[in-house]
Amino acid sequence: MTDSHLLNTIALLKRIAKQGRREILFHYPDFQGEMAQFYAEQSWEGVASTHPDDFAYEEYPILEPLEMDAERRGLEQPSCQSN
Repeated sequence: MTDSHLLNTIALLKRIAKQGRREILFHYPDFQGEMAQFYAEQSWEGVASTHPDDFAYEEYPILEPLEMDAERRGLEQPSCQSN
């Protein structure tokens, strides 16, 4: 994997995770059954309480090894901005 491909992959995964988290938080769960609603709310609250950077690492476990490889190569990595 070339340096630019590695950095672009890292940036893409972070961007997708950020958009996915935003989408999850935008749609609060609304189910008919009490148990379904309870567990959906727990899941939603778990995402809401997770820092965006941490959410990216949870969704894409490959992200950390990719960043370690970029660091090993001495590349400046894209940041995962909060929101």
